Amino acid sequence: MQVRFLSDAFASLVGEKGKGYSNMFKKEFFTRLRDNILKHARIIIPVVAILLIAFVVSFALKLRRDKQVKEQEAALLAEQEQAEETVQIDVDQPIPLVANEDQDIASLIYTYYNAMGIGDEVTLNSTCDYISEQEMIRYLEMSKYIDHYTNIEIYTMPGPEEGSSIAFVYFKVILTGHEDEIPAYKAYYICKNENGELYIKRSDNTDEDDEFIRKEMLQDEVIDFNNRVTVEYNELMSEKPELLKYLSEIDSEVNTEVGEALASMAAEEANEEEVNTEEEVANAEEAIANAEADKVKYATANTTVNVRSSDSENADKLGKVTGGTTLEIREVKENGWTEVVYNGNSGFIKSEYLSFIENAEGQVASGKVKATTTINVRSQASTTADRIGVLATGETVESISNDNGWWKVIYQGKIGYVKEDYVESVAE
Repeated sequence: MQVRFLSDAFASLVGEKGKGYSNMFKKEFFTRLRDNILKHARIIIPVVAILLIAFVVSFALKLRRDKQVKEQEAALLAEQEQAEETVQIDVDQPIPLVANEDQDIASLIYTYYNAMGIGDEVTLNSTCDYISEQEMIRYLEMSKYIDHYTNIEIYTMPGPEEGSSIAFVYFKVILTGHEDEIPAYKAYYICKNENGELYIKRSDNTDEDDEFIRKEMLQDEVIDFNNRVTVEYNELMSEKPELLKYLSEIDSEVNTEVGEALASMAAEEANEEEVNTEEEVANAEEAIANAEADKVKYATANTTVNVRSSDSENADKLGKVTGGTTLEIREVKENGWTEVVYNGNSGFIKSEYLSFIENAEGQVASGKVKATTTINVRSQASTTADRIGVLATGETVESISNDNGWWKVIYQGKIGYVKEDYVESVAE
């Protein structure tokens, strides 16, 4: 009935307009329409309200959709701008990678690699601004398997800081007891300290420095350099799979040794080891007797051990030395401690953690030998013995005797041994 009323009213409106009735009749029509609307307000007003709400909701949804579209467009624009920035970084003007001509850089790199080869903790620390305890132990443990480095080539690019450089070092490493030259390369960030001295920066860089170095590492010349070394390495490993297996075994052994060294240091920190006075006295007496018999002036640490300011476990720690480190002895004491030279000053280590090296005092040389390549000098005539130093190619030392493929030589006041395959006798 209500629908019919609305239909009749609008039909009447259209009909009156179509027939051109007078304004008076129109006024009468609107009066009748108003009366009818008021009469049926309970029906018409809810309908109008529903239509109004629907319009408002529709308008609000449209505004929300427009906002989402704008946000999506803004996000897409930001991604495009970021992509353009990334592309811009990648296409920066390339910096040439050139063979190094700076003798100071060359000296720093050679010193660093020589220290790695012989496990020289003091020199390693002097060439870098920071080496963590764990990293140092790894360096020194790895040095036990390295005979020497050879074919070192240095290429450089300017670094992010004024006076700094990025050095790309190609080298070959020869393992103890092997003849194969294993190719590899590493990159180093070289800076200057306040005194103008060069050092290898290993501590954290700024974000800007890291980004600068990243761009240099992505340049074509650097990528080609990396690819060349990778191909050379892969070809060698394909030819000698047993060498690849041995390298894997070395890595596993070094990881184990590093873990054991860290555990040993933690145990000492906690003072978990009980002091056995009688045993310490016996060890001290034996150490003194051996030192007096051989006129010992040097010793090698058997394991990672603390160096203290006096001959007591409660004394302040001056630092640590790792297994294989050679130290000069000042005195072997009766209380189980040995006074050594540590960073130019006196330090004290328990004698039971030291192996004493034969002193060359009183030994008579019979000739000289010259190194034909870089070679290790060991404490005994064995490739597994501790290394007490290294001879560079062409360096000569006084020789005492030759036995079972090893020359007994006088090296920096100590008795050492070098393989006869890597030295030759020279005339006096």
